[in-house]
Amino acid sequence: MFEMVFDMIRLFTRWKPDWLYELMPYLYMITGTTAILLFDTTIGHVSGLLLIIAACLIIFMRFRYRARCLKTGDKSYQPSFWR
Repeated sequence: MFEMVFDMIRLFTRWKPDWLYELMPYLYMITGTTAILLFDTTIGHVSGLLLIIAACLIIFMRFRYRARCLKTGDKSYQPSFWR
């Protein structure tokens, strides 16, 4: 049982391809919206709202970091498919 839990933790903490890393906040947003629309329970709405808030925070933090890097001329933040 514990091995399965540790395998799942390892799966989510591994390095992800750039395309997946960039797509994840939008997947969170879609999943949150779907949860709000499909589940008519309080926990469904709260879970969906938390996913949407997390997605917005991630997008905002990435935007701020990349804007700061653009000011300094550092291009190391860009995923490989942007270069």
